[in-house]
Amino acid sequence: MRDATIARNYAQTLLALANKAKGVDAFGVLINGMADAVRENVVLRRFLAAPQVAEADKRGVLRKALEGKAPNTFVLFVEKARVEPASDADSGNRDRVREPR
Repeated sequence: MRDATIARNYAQTLLALANKAKGVDAFGVLINGMADAVRENVVLRRFLAAPQVAEADKRGVLRKALEGKAPNTFVLFVEKARVEPASDADSGNRDRVREPR
């Protein structure tokens, strides 16, 4: 239950950032791409989950991967967020992004 609450909070924050940047579709593409990368790439998944890898190193890899592809607010959010809940948040809130404004 706690993970679901965290995922919901991340999803709501991302949706608010996307609306503010007027880029809901672009943020959706980024979120889906990140979730797919983590889900499909076992090396990336293990790297991000490894407690022996410094958080700064993980943030550096994410920042480099998103460089030029994502607004700075998105990159900063990802650096603060956990990757797994962001992936869960995407699947649980995909329909909300499409709600009429």
